[in-house]
Amino acid sequence: MTEPRAFLQQLKSTSVHLPDFADYLSRLSNTIYRRIRTKSARKRSIEAEPTKKKKPLTYCKENLKAEMERLGPTIALPAKALDMKEPAVKVAALAPTPLVSSNSRALRSAYLLHPDRITGDFDAHRFEAAAHGQLVCRDISTCSANPALSPTTPDSRSEVADEGRSRSDLLISSPYNKPNHYLDLTSPSLPLQSVLLALALTALQPVVPTYATAPYTAALNLDAVLDVLRALARSEGVQWQEAKFYVVVFRSRLKERIDNDYLYKLDEESHAEACASGGLLKYWFGKSDAERRNLATCFWHSREDAYRGGLGPWHKKARAAGRELYENITFSTHWFTVLDEVKGYKFEDY
Repeated sequence: MTEPRAFLQQLKSTSVHLPDFADYLSRLSNTIYRRIRTKSARKRSIEAEPTKKKKPLTYCKENLKAEMERLGPTIALPAKALDMKEPAVKVAALAPTPLVSSNSRALRSAYLLHPDRITGDFDAHRFEAAAHGQLVCRDISTCSANPALSPTTPDSRSEVADEGRSRSDLLISSPYNKPNHYLDLTSPSLPLQSVLLALALTALQPVVPTYATAPYTAALNLDAVLDVLRALARSEGVQWQEAKFYVVVFRSRLKERIDNDYLYKLDEESHAEACASGGLLKYWFGKSDAERRNLATCFWHSREDAYRGGLGPWHKKARAAGRELYENITFSTHWFTVLDEVKGYKFEDY
């Protein structure tokens, strides 16, 4: 079909067959009509659509609340919008953690000398209860009901004239009288009964030369330890209630030719780890006999403390070196129960 403008030019210059022109006009009018009708229908469709209004916030909140209630218990929506100028929850400031424990263990009847006032000799701590001399008693009967033990009294040492300068909260709790090996009596995790037992255990020592093979309760002076504990509890005004403590016993036999320096290094570093973890009230070990047999033992505040105390890298090294150093080594776990009013004790398998 010829374009309208071209057709008009042709119409001016030439004669046009009238039926063709009539046909062209008819088609053009039909096209224009269809386009106008389509636009009108589209406009009517748009005008017929309802206007979508935004729903208010309260409507949305109520809908959300209903949906949350349908789903089950959850967070309740506030009854009214929150005031964003102030926080809904105010957090109180916490006091900083003190660098030094404030849980002082000031005893009425006794105090501790500084560890450097006590010998560092291994054998003195293993076989003569040298750590018991760290306990200064205002009354000799306070620290010992056993004449065989010789606790310190203020009048027996000129060094303690100035008590404030010579006192300490660090207890020698093993043959290692050196830093990182003490029991801190100010530890907040230790109840008073555990502190008193730790003080009494400074008197621990073997009572038979065959301690490496003798029954445990016959090898060590546990009765004497209870004498000290009973006297301390009485002097401090503590009504002792039955309490359990966790005990580990090691019995071993060394190989003939071993590196003793490495053996003691493993033991010393493992003990430092245990002290750092907390709760180790006493560690004692003897000297190997002629057949290289020995006894060692630990008193813990709890089984959980003992577990944590054995998790360090030096304990791992010590376990790995077992086959290299020992022909055999066995350990057993027990409950050491101090009865009411310190009337006695029970030593039972765990």
